[in-house]
Amino acid sequence: MDELSAIASSTTPPYDVIAVSETWCTQHDPDSLFALSGYTLHRADRPDRQGGGVILYVNDTIPHELVPTTTPDSFDLLSLKLSANDSTINTTCVYRPPRCDHRLFCQHLEELIRAIPTTTQKIILGDFNAKNAAWCHSDTTDAVGEDLAVLFQTYSLHQHVTFPTLVQNGHPKSCLDLVVTDVDSDYVLISSLPQIGNSDHLSIRGLIKPVAAPPRAVPPPTHNTTHWKWSNPSISSLKAEIERTQLLPEGDTLNTTNIDNLWHSWKDKVLTCARKHCAVPHSPRHTSHPAKPWLNPELTNAIREKHRLYRAYLRTRTPCNWTAYTTQRNKVTHLLRIAKSTYVSNGTGTSHSTPNLHKLMRGLQSSQRPTLPDMLSQGQTLSTPAEKATALNAFFISQSQHTFIALLRPAYVINSQLVLPSLLPQQAAKP
Repeated sequence: MDELSAIASSTTPPYDVIAVSETWCTQHDPDSLFALSGYTLHRADRPDRQGGGVILYVNDTIPHELVPTTTPDSFDLLSLKLSANDSTINTTCVYRPPRCDHRLFCQHLEELIRAIPTTTQKIILGDFNAKNAAWCHSDTTDAVGEDLAVLFQTYSLHQHVTFPTLVQNGHPKSCLDLVVTDVDSDYVLISSLPQIGNSDHLSIRGLIKPVAAPPRAVPPPTHNTTHWKWSNPSISSLKAEIERTQLLPEGDTLNTTNIDNLWHSWKDKVLTCARKHCAVPHSPRHTSHPAKPWLNPELTNAIREKHRLYRAYLRTRTPCNWTAYTTQRNKVTHLLRIAKSTYVSNGTGTSHSTPNLHKLMRGLQSSQRPTLPDMLSQGQTLSTPAEKATALNAFFISQSQHTFIALLRPAYVINSQLVLPSLLPQQAAKP
């Protein structure tokens, strides 16, 4: 994530869409772990087992919406509808595991393609785990590759990746990652980028011409883009400022004020104190400045050197240049681990309370609301927020109306469903 963040923040012009396949995210991982500054995150995780998963990042300046899709658990798919330059673009990220039934996969992919209006531009990309000799001359053709080629031809789609993307035994070998559009290949530029981290797949960069477009308006800075400086002097000043600040009203005002208003008032006052003493001035997003505080100039230069060595390998394809690239790649991974570990453990020499303060500020700023899992109440599954709130409210009201002594069993989760506790009568308490 550190290397991806560095690439996304330093690329000019910025990427419109970033797609990641086989993410291995779970529903218990918060979005903050995978957030990229300046991009909106959309995820499709495996709900029942480890592995798989896809992510789409969309530039904050591009209006878009999620396209509802229904797919089997055997593969992962995420689809968005983007609005750019007076046109509509449907972008779909796919991950198909090697053992997924290719007939079922092609059937659902065809249903998705048919559901997209003919006036909407189509982009389908991701890890298909499919081979076709027409895509990469050094490769073979398997069943899924053959079926996909027929499907693309039927709907006038073009597959643009013509080089190996899977790295085995130190060299790219198979073309498994595809970029499919309804735009002719003459107007699509595709190139390879080095592996990110220790991935065994090369990255793919694509550009659809014409590139001339009206400049996008840069959105004003929001609280979510604030960076924090956790040093001993700033933390001491923050503590003193909070002690001087009346965070909550007193007396009758506290008892009569709506709880939501109290929360927003408290949060705003805490953030105001934090920005006064610990905030780093906002800088433009797409500059050479790293997006993560532990990405120092040494790391940034090491990442650039890694990409330079990969471009040198593409020009020569010699084992010597490949060895130089992989050595630098491993060095970048090692340096990132050390820098991040050092920053998290002691930052810039601050106390052990620094990570807790950082988590607090991140939590107060986050626009992502925690989601409550589906609830099981009286044999019915409740999914919507209104249903859950109504059930919880009814339960707590019922408890307050009981005059006998009761034992409340704790809530528990079964198959990702929150089961409301039941009320068990207890024997009369002894005097």
